[in-house]
Amino acid sequence: AGRIYLHQLVEQFGWNDPDAKWLKPLIDRKYLELPYARITVLINKKFSVDWQRHTGQWVQLAEEDSLIEALKFIDNESAYFQ
Repeated sequence: AGRIYLHQLVEQFGWNDPDAKWLKPLIDRKYLELPYARITVLINKKFSVDWQRHTGQWVQLAEEDSLIEALKFIDNESAYFQ
């Protein structure tokens, strides 16, 4: 079993305070990296697609038969990842 984390890069505008904790870590002092999806490889050779709530809790949205299907779910079928 293992996990794949997918991150979204959000460009920050007008934030010049380097001590703002929620802005760290920034990439090139410009982009905030936010986790937005997780794919967990399950023991039964299935893939769990999870979404991270604003509270930090991960919620399972789907269980797919292959990694390709899990990525397609994230890309096409769920409003959570747009």
